[in-house]
Formats: sequence, C-alpha cells, structure tokens
Amino acid sequence: MESYDFVIVGGGHNGLSTAAYLAKSGYSVAVAEARVEAGGCMDFSEVRAGCVIQPHAAVSYANASPGMDHLDLWRYGLRFAPYKGPFIVVNSNDEAIIGVNPQDPAMNRRAMETMKKFSPNDVPFWEAMVDVLFPHMKEFLRSIYWTPPWPRDLEYKPEDLPWFQELNKIMPSMFGREWLESSLLEIIDELLENDNMKSFMLMQTYYQGVAPHWRGQAIPSLGTNLLLQYSGGMFVGGMHMYAHAIARCAMQHGARIFTNSPVEEIIVRNNRAVGVRLYGDSQYKEKLLMANKAVISAVDVQQTFLRLMGPDHLDRSFLQRIADLDLRSGAIFYSHYIATDYPRLKGQAGKLQAEIGRPAAYLYPMDGTQPYWDYIRDVEGLRINGKFGPKAMGGGYVDLGMDPTMCPEGWAICTGFQTNTPPPEYHAGGPDAVSFEKKLEYNNMIKKMVCQMAPNMRDNIVYFDSNTALEDEFRNAGLGGAAWCGPAETADQWWSNRPLPELSRCRAPVEGLYLAHQSQYPGGLCLMAVAYNLMHILIDDGLVEPKSWWYPSPWHVKDGEKKIPRIG
Repeated sequence: MESYDFVIVGGGHNGLSTAAYLAKSGYSVAVAEARVEAGGCMDFSEVRAGCVIQPHAAVSYANASPGMDHLDLWRYGLRFAPYKGPFIVVNSNDEAIIGVNPQDPAMNRRAMETMKKFSPNDVPFWEAMVDVLFPHMKEFLRSIYWTPPWPRDLEYKPEDLPWFQELNKIMPSMFGREWLESSLLEIIDELLENDNMKSFMLMQTYYQGVAPHWRGQAIPSLGTNLLLQYSGGMFVGGMHMYAHAIARCAMQHGARIFTNSPVEEIIVRNNRAVGVRLYGDSQYKEKLLMANKAVISAVDVQQTFLRLMGPDHLDRSFLQRIADLDLRSGAIFYSHYIATDYPRLKGQAGKLQAEIGRPAAYLYPMDGTQPYWDYIRDVEGLRINGKFGPKAMGGGYVDLGMDPTMCPEGWAICTGFQTNTPPPEYHAGGPDAVSFEKKLEYNNMIKKMVCQMAPNMRDNIVYFDSNTALEDEFRNAGLGGAAWCGPAETADQWWSNRPLPELSRCRAPVEGLYLAHQSQYPGGLCLMAVAYNLMHILIDDGLVEPKSWWYPSPWHVKDGEKKIPRIG
C-alpha cells in the first residue's frame, strides 16, 4: 500500500494535465493508467517509414489555455509548428476563397481580396472579425471554456453569461441578445451571403463539438470555430509530443505515472473516497494507492459511478440518471493519406493556389447550407452514413507538411477529413455499418472526392486509411461511441448542466472524489480546460493552496457568492 495526496484514475490528457497542476502545486500525485502508454487520444502511428499519422487529435487547441502560462511546457520539449500557409475553401465548381487567420495579418488582407470577388457585402463582417474580435480572442475563448460553471444557487440571466458579456463588450453592434436564443447556422445565414464561407463555418464547427444547428448555442458554436483559427498550427512532432511534455512536467514535479495499471475499484469508507485498488494483474506491484486528500477520476462519469463504485455508496436514483446519460454525442470517421506530392487544385482554385503557395488546409466541397441540412438529415435523423459527391457536404484536410518531423521532405501527409456518422450502437445498419468490412468502400468514396478536388493525387497517394467509430472505441476507452466530447454540447448539456447539474463543478456526491474527464464541462478539444477548471474547485475546498504562478478565471464564482462577475 502506498499513500499520496491525490490519486488520479486515468492518464489521458485530462488526467495528465490535472497531475501536472497538482504536482507543480507541491502535492504528491499518483496516476493509474490502464493502457501501456499514457496520453489517451494524443497518440500517433508510424504507418510508413518516417511518415506519422495521428488517428485522433491532430492540431493544437491549447494556445488560449492558461495552462500554457502555468505549466511552462516549453521547458519539457513542447515546440509549436505554425501554419505556413492559409486555409483554402473550395467549392465544387473549383472556385476558392482564402480563410482568415488570426496569426497572419498579411494573408488576411489577401483573404479579403478573394472574398470581394464573390460577395463584397460579406467583407465588412470578416473585417470586423479580424480587426475587432481577433485581438480579444484569447479572453473570449477563456470566457467560454477556461471558466468553471457557476454555483447552482446563483441567480443570473442568460445575458450575464461570461461569453455573452465578453462579446457584448468587444462587438456590441454585431452581437445582440438573439445570439443567446439562436443557432450559429441561423446567425450566419442572416449575416453572410457567400455559400462557400457559410459551408466552411458549418463544417468546421460541426466536427468540433458544439453543432451549428443547435438552438441557444450560437456563441459556444462560434467559439469552437475560432479555437482552431486561434491555434494557428500544431506541435512539432504531432500531438503526441503534447502528451510527452505534460507527462514530463508532472513527473519533474514529483508525480508518478503507473501505466498498464487498470483500476478495479475506487475505495470508499464512511462515504469518503480514500484511494483506489488496482487489478491483480496490474504491472505495478502495489495494488492499493491511498489518497490523503482526494481521488480524482479522469474517466467518464458512467465508468466512475457504475463500474468503479457501484450501488453500495450512491443513491439509486442518482445512478439511474448517470446510466441514462448519452455520452455518445456523435461518432467520427477520420481519414488520413500519405502522398508524394501535395494536392494541386484546378480551375480558379488552382490559379489562386499558384499565387499563395501550399495551403495549410483544404476544405472541399464547400457549397452552402442545403448540403449541410441533407447531411444532418442522414446522420442525425435517419441514422445512416452521410453521402459524398460533387454537391454533397464535404470536409477538410490539414496538411502536416508544415512539420518536417512528420514526413520526409517532398512528401505530404494530410489528416483530419472528419465524417460524422451515428454512434455504432445507434446506427440504422448496426454497429458494423461503417466498420472493418465496409471501410474500404467508404475509403474509396473519400479518396475519389480528394482526387476530384486535386487530380494529381490519383497518381501520388501511396497510403490511405481511416479509423472508424468502432475502431476508435477499441483504441480508446474514453471515446464511447467514438465521441471525444462526451455528452452532446447542446444547451441542456452545457455550462451548469454538464453532465448533470450537481456534477458540473467537478464534485461527486461522495466526499473526497472529484471528476476530471471530457464528460465534464466543457468537454474535449480544449486542452487543460478541465484541469484548470477543477483547480478552482480544489482551491475553494481548501485542498490546494494556490502558488504565485497561479491565476484564476476572472469569471469564477465561489460557492456562496451572489455577485455576478462584470468585466470591463
């Protein structure tokens, strides 16, 4: 038996981030991870000598995180690879527009020029985004994601929410109260004319969690769209390097990470979590890890309460509500290819590409809102796979050629063509509808679309593969239904309702047990957000003493406080 201040169940990015925060705060920490390597979805595969693909996370969503200041990850080998070119939005007529980028003012001027040719009336909107919103984007994104939900007894109006206050301060003439009641799709349909850019915003938002057609979520939807734009790139060596850096940070400050050590039980005595019991065949010889201060579960809430604790310590009605949660908010069919040349577009898009050089990402075909609605009808309504074709809803590839550690010179790795499908168990065709034996057909359909966009790829692709929803479930226990964001990020599953109102502040109904998984607020995607938000609660509960490097969210409200934070 060994004793630590904190014992963390699960070594994915949330568990590792929490361990790094606590260890740097001066506490002894143990992390128990079931897999042979920590990092969760921050993994990669060298499928061809010198060529690395990333089956899950591929680009950085950490750049707005306070953790980048708090944890000094650069000290542990983390280096950033910025995009070396723009996003290029291409429609099925081979016409292209350059997407705006907060990190590249010169390219933004070129982007405005391309937009003027298609829809001059849209230019003022994008100019306002670039000139007014982009300089405040870090504060805006933090107001959505890196802020703990408020206490349940705090009375507030929708317009008091941090993200609305922040936008209302930055751009009061553009963002009104209707943003609180609308979907992003409704807003952009009203504000924009150009179907290419509408489709770009819809696709990019849908694949990142807060779907643009969900009512009451227009501002969080916009936030997910801006997260990728604000990141401006990826980490040198891929997202797995983030997992290495955060693990090194935790261990440098004294945390111990035990891999191949699955947890059998969270030990509860007198209604208090006091430690964990590892399975008998765990690689680590000590099977009891005791916690002096708290146990933190970085696995989803269903595994935490239904498997690791069971009915002896929890109210049956609470357990039923946990069992009723749908943590399979949307599955992703994720494809990658390796080629001996980068995609070379045709038509007007090809001429534009010849002027600007190799893009950082290709989005195709971006043809407007109707293909998006057709796609939603199939995936969410009929529960079948979305269709592909010249006028169908498309997707996007990020060109990893910006990082020479990912492939040899002269090669291209494109990853990230995300195609949402129903979760395996909810698919009209059953769990195998987009599984191993059907994957070749789906791959060929996507590959055909890539070659339709860039004909040179017919002779240059040397590797093409995808990971299906079912494969994602096998590969990562944290991806139930292949959904990285946990519960659906709809208005009734957001902020203080996520995943249940009494759990939204990371506390469990058992004393000494806290939650730090993507099924908590705000979900996946935003690196270090769950750990950062949890730190506020641990500090409020007197379990952690903040150090000089720590700064809290200006929007945080402690238990018992009645005052709504006002910024600016």
